[in-house]
Amino acid sequence: MTGWHEVGPAALVAAVERRRAASADRATRVRRFLALNKGVEHVEVRVESSGRLRAVVWVAPTPSGLATGELPDGTVVTELNRYETTYLHQEIMVDQVYLPSALDLPPDAVVLDVGANIGLFSLFLARRLPGCRLVAFEPAPDAYAALVANVDALALPVVCLPWALGAESGRTSMTVYPNASVFSGLKADPDADRSAIRAAIGAAVGDDSTADVVEQVAADRVGGAIDVPVEVRRLSDVLDLLDVDRVDLVKLDAEGAELDILLHLRPEDWARIDNVVVEVHSTGDRRVLVALLEDAGFTCDVTHVEALEGTGFANLHATRPATPRTTVRRGPRAPAPIPPLTARQRLRQALDRFPGAGDVDLEVRPGPPPEAPVGPAERVAPESVPGVVDAWHRTLGAPPVGAADFFEHGGTSLLAVRLLSYLRHEHGYVLGLEDFLRSPTAAALAALCTRTP
Repeated sequence: MTGWHEVGPAALVAAVERRRAASADRATRVRRFLALNKGVEHVEVRVESSGRLRAVVWVAPTPSGLATGELPDGTVVTELNRYETTYLHQEIMVDQVYLPSALDLPPDAVVLDVGANIGLFSLFLARRLPGCRLVAFEPAPDAYAALVANVDALALPVVCLPWALGAESGRTSMTVYPNASVFSGLKADPDADRSAIRAAIGAAVGDDSTADVVEQVAADRVGGAIDVPVEVRRLSDVLDLLDVDRVDLVKLDAEGAELDILLHLRPEDWARIDNVVVEVHSTGDRRVLVALLEDAGFTCDVTHVEALEGTGFANLHATRPATPRTTVRRGPRAPAPIPPLTARQRLRQALDRFPGAGDVDLEVRPGPPPEAPVGPAERVAPESVPGVVDAWHRTLGAPPVGAADFFEHGGTSLLAVRLLSYLRHEHGYVLGLEDFLRSPTAAALAALCTRTP
């Protein structure tokens, strides 16, 4: 056997180079992973002499460390993904899929918003019924931080709880998609979720020529998924904790866990609930839920949302015959406020669950990030790259002017799919939607094209 003293200098140098290369590769993977997280504006990772990694992350300069955006009425909200905010606004506030016309809520309605995401349904209902009392449940750390930020900033009558609802109370893990937060959940299935996203985007775009771009977008949406620890509560336990005698509406959007939530409700607790609105994910679940709710005395109505055509999703509204109301209502009793994790805590939690990260020292700073030197690619004029101005014009109906932002000039994520599809098929530029969304200007688009092989 060869002793250590017999290893020559060349072998030692080779071993050092291998370790250095492995550390550099790990640093690259950690940097890319951290950049996927919401609110992150810039990441720098270096290898220390000890072999440990040191990561410095700049996040949005807001109390939550998350970005903000405007709703069409000018309301500023903390958000996770602009395209999701746009979709949720349309679904909740315009189409009103969770508030059927037949639903008649009292002015002081008690409402449970299960699967609240960033809180747009709670915002919508609080504006519609200023005297209502809401309890919003959102277990995903980033979404919960956004929910609390919006409730605080807009002074909404909402109690926020970072819990998932499920079959039984306890601890478990949930799958979080940073780029598709509305699909995150206890029952998340990347293959099924990718198919649903592909179907929804494909139906909305309505153009077979975009199929390859849509497939890539769907894959990007479920990419970077992580499992995070969450606390789960049974709905009956929640009703006991809140000490509420009557709930006017339970809105359920728990990404496939709806059946678990309702199946394990104590029989005597059904009488506490007047209305249930559920987003159901499959025909099988729908049949079981309808049977369960009808057996509990509800009348059920199933509707299909145009934006979710082809996904298998549908909305189920269950209501029970009106019963006399007591003059004085009890509850809900608000638990002690549960603050969200800080930006550093959220990033640390995600990093600790990222395979192969190893030892990483993490520092989080509020933005803006340091200015990087402007390289040649960032100086690319849109008109100098064939197809960029034409694709922009075809998509938005006008050529880009100055540092025009795609979304501030009528663009949407669906129109962005058309834009990238045109550039791919007409000019051979294979671009990622997420790359474009990070800097949606014509100059940045031209720079991306110059980097494409």
